Amino acid sequence: MIMKKLKLLIAAFLLIPSLNAQDTLTIYFANNRYQLSAQDQKRLDVLALKINKKQIEKGISIIGFADYIGNWESNQALSEKRIRSVENYLESRGMNPDFIKASIGFGSMNCKHDSMPLNGCQEHRKVDIIYFNTPLPVKEKNIEIVVKQPTIKGKDTVGITKTILNTEVGETLILDNINFYGGQDIWLEESVPALEKLLETLLENPTLEIEIQGHICCERIDRQNLSTKRALAIYKYLVQNGIEKNRLKYKGFGRNRPLLNNPDETKNRRVEILILHK
Repeated sequence: MIMKKLKLLIAAFLLIPSLNAQDTLTIYFANNRYQLSAQDQKRLDVLALKINKKQIEKGISIIGFADYIGNWESNQALSEKRIRSVENYLESRGMNPDFIKASIGFGSMNCKHDSMPLNGCQEHRKVDIIYFNTPLPVKEKNIEIVVKQPTIKGKDTVGITKTILNTEVGETLILDNINFYGGQDIWLEESVPALEKLLETLLENPTLEIEIQGHICCERIDRQNLSTKRALAIYKYLVQNGIEKNRLKYKGFGRNRPLLNNPDETKNRRVEILILHK
């Protein structure tokens, strides 16, 4: 059993040394449950869409866990049932079963809390889906990117159209063109032209340095650290396409910086660019 699990573990992480675009989608489960929630089904729908569109390369690895409640045998079985739930759902959405390169149930995880919660550890009742994004190709397009600089007049927020190059160091621009699937760090297809234009601007201006800032709209607490993951996704795209890491920073602000007096709450689900150096 130990040797079999070791072989699976080696298979799951065999790709890591040669690729730097690794991502993880985590699905959490209720105590002693392995059924997928409606929200998690939607998240897996997005992943299945990327797989079917060949936006993920070299397959996926699925790793299942349980918390410390229960004995070893029951937790091992539960972690494997959680894996099966994810596998079956992805296959029902058109994924080829052979796309799964490794599937490992690790059973219970050790709890590091000072006092052991009676209801277990939510963060340990999970399945991690490890995959590698295919970098977006750099296309030669003359596409204008629309950015807005919010300024405050009394209690009103006014959008002023600007470009990255005529923005001063220390100023922040809102990239209205870049949007994500709800609850995900995967951008919508219509965001690609804006991302390409951002990349083009950085390639043509080698002294330009920026900080990518992520924000979310509707959750008071960013439990999944989604704002940071979205900023990191853009950071990875730029690095994969030739931008030096020392020219980029990324940071998530959760919902700590909402746009003032904004009737459309979804506009707070945004990405901003802070100019660090020109």
